[in-house]
Amino acid sequence: MRILLTNSPLERKQAIIYPLGLAYIASVIAENEIQCLDQSNALPPFAQLTGKLKDFGPEVVGISLRNIDSLTSSDIYSFFQSFVEIVVHIKKHSPDAVIITGGAGFSLFGREVMEQVPEIDFGVYLEGEETFPDLLNHLDDPQFVKGIYYREGNEIIFTGIRKPVDFDQVSIPRRDVFDVSDYDGPFGVGVQTKRGCLFDCIYCTYPFLTGNQLRLRSPTKIGEEIEILYRDFHMREIYFTDNVFNIPVAHAAAICKEIIRRKLEISWTAYFSEKSISEDFVKLALESGCKKFTFAPDGSNNPALK
Repeated sequence: MRILLTNSPLERKQAIIYPLGLAYIASVIAENEIQCLDQSNALPPFAQLTGKLKDFGPEVVGISLRNIDSLTSSDIYSFFQSFVEIVVHIKKHSPDAVIITGGAGFSLFGREVMEQVPEIDFGVYLEGEETFPDLLNHLDDPQFVKGIYYREGNEIIFTGIRKPVDFDQVSIPRRDVFDVSDYDGPFGVGVQTKRGCLFDCIYCTYPFLTGNQLRLRSPTKIGEEIEILYRDFHMREIYFTDNVFNIPVAHAAAICKEIIRRKLEISWTAYFSEKSISEDFVKLALESGCKKFTFAPDGSNNPALK
């Protein structure tokens, strides 16, 4: 099956970040003929998209909607309209292609997005590593696939919540589907070491999107993934995409030791919790290449900052 994986562009002062979610999807549908296009990194995006649709002739187009807006109260900007324009463009130029939407932004407002964008055929709710290939095998009988939205006449059907994936068993994301050299800076190319969040911060969507139970990826597999980036793609700078890297601290420490053991001369950054910081852990992180510790206090009032 010919499958085009693409995304809705993130503009407006947003850093260009490697599309990790699409790389994970590409890794689990490798038996198909796949092409990928990062529309945040494609200038002009519509010209490249039109060329892909014409020359490749995809039977399925998977499009990721990662962010609904800019997430910054001082500079609110909606990405949704550009997403709608891209979906309409795909349907216009490839009317027979099946359009499947997923991503964090979609999952937050799945039914609403399906209602507002009738060109979408299917929506993948939450994680797609199991749902997307399952759907590809059941495009004609989607009622048997958990974790999707689909259309039945004028009605939008949700098939129910799917069990979270065993993250330690998910394939390493394919890094060849996008040119990693296009993604510079400390936040360019990400590595995910866990999914799930133990916290319940009132403003945050992570527990909804990834669950409130931690699903850890083994430090050995994380080391292997980083070594592939280092050896095969000559990456020297990465970003751990976890919402909090150092919880649990033993897992984070084991990853640091794995980087040191493999002699991977990289620099990295991550988000940290100040509650799990110790002098020994800081020394270990620095030895393994950490160049920046980022903390995000939960409030700007004096008691929270204290």
